[in-house]
Amino acid sequence: MKRILHVSGRPERAEWVAAALKGQGFRVTTAESGQQGIEYLSKTTFDIILLGLQAPVKPADRVIEWVVANRPPLTSRILVVSENELPLGLDALLESLEIPQLCVPFTTGKLVQFVAAMVSLRQGALAS
Repeated sequence: MKRILHVSGRPERAEWVAAALKGQGFRVTTAESGQQGIEYLSKTTFDIILLGLQAPVKPADRVIEWVVANRPPLTSRILVVSENELPLGLDALLESLEIPQLCVPFTTGKLVQFVAAMVSLRQGALAS
């Protein structure tokens, strides 16, 4: 069973994402803030880190920077869900690290397809 960390500051979205992904056999851990996400990442390895750009307390770039500095192999496992235009500099960071992005609005099917494709792609990269 693939483990996903979902960092989201929006409880209603976190519940929806967790239900959609659990329904497809993923094991989902939800962090309600960037700081909580970093705490989980310091203790556990996840197959995918699904990072909402609206996550409070620590901005998305701080979470990404923490992963790059402290757990570099997990950098390739980060996916971003975004509602708005990316903050200045964050778009360049995502591009430089080749972090894929899924923009709102999206359907449950699109979310599951996006995560499953990234799990598959990441597994292929790790196996080579």
